[in-house]
Amino acid sequence: MSNYLSIPEVADELGLSAATIRQYITDRQLKAFKLGTGGKTSPIRVKRTDLETFVEAGAL
Repeated sequence: MSNYLSIPEVADELGLSAATIRQYITDRQLKAFKLGTGGKTSPIRVKRTDLETFVEAGAL
């Protein structure tokens, strides 16, 4: 089990679309970060602990 999840992995775990997860991130409801310095092409990751906090807070 990875401590860092991609947007599709988060979407799969929550049963939501990747677009919905991106919107939660854009709205700053779900913490995420970019890897590297590639700007728009940098992969986005969510810490598993941040995802658990998001779910426990009843944000869904």
